[in-house]
Amino acid sequence: MFFQRPPPVEKPDYADDLFKGTAERVTPPANAHILGLGYSNDKTAFGFYPFVGEYIAANRAYLTLPKGATYRLITSMENFVNDAQYILVTENNDGQPAGYYAGEFETNKLKAYPVTDEEPYLWTFTRVGSQDEVRIKGEEESIGLSFDDDYNLYQNGLDTDEWPIRFDEQGHCFLGENDRYIDYNKSDRFDIYLTQITSVYLFLHEEVDASSQAAGYALRLERPVGIGGARGAEAPGAGAVYDLRGRRLEGRPARGLYIEAGAVRLAR
Repeated sequence: MFFQRPPPVEKPDYADDLFKGTAERVTPPANAHILGLGYSNDKTAFGFYPFVGEYIAANRAYLTLPKGATYRLITSMENFVNDAQYILVTENNDGQPAGYYAGEFETNKLKAYPVTDEEPYLWTFTRVGSQDEVRIKGEEESIGLSFDDDYNLYQNGLDTDEWPIRFDEQGHCFLGENDRYIDYNKSDRFDIYLTQITSVYLFLHEEVDASSQAAGYALRLERPVGIGGARGAEAPGAGAVYDLRGRRLEGRPARGLYIEAGAVRLAR
């Protein structure tokens, strides 16, 4: 029997944002967590586990996960996370922040910036008591309202820094009360507006941590694949029947002498 070396395999032409495998030794991409297919450290399970090597070997299967920040749209107080970081944006693009985000405080308003790949300004939302009210704090300042001013935000809260919060069926976030809500003015800032409609969405900011995936991803079959269990090898000639000359018979004779399992037997 002869074996022929297979022809060289060219590197697959994967899309830039995918990484399914490689036909050559490469450096892992810097913008993703890499999980390699193999055994766990204790050799008790087979699955995807964090890859920590300097180079990815050729002809191996890998799973990639996002690296850095991810965002989750908050649409009710049921999925609100207390004491977490959020961003306020003007658009919801299929569950991802888009449009403009609310930046730092500046002269009775929040500066507006376009949403890009760079991390936006983060606000910490803390729930107040058992009510649907929150305190909103930036990197250095909290923002509040004045009872005497319908249109301006105030740094560190002039009269109150407790913001009633609610959501409509479209997922818009209402921060304020008595039709005074934080909203975007279609120009360069977020401010207080007397309106019953708001364009603001609230997204939870979450960091992807490779250590949280240390358990790996197990492989399992959801249904049988039609392969039976393994059986031990049968001894040569097991169950075979022979005549006295050693010729194999199709079965036991109706009568006469025959050999089975090394013993001469008589059929009557």
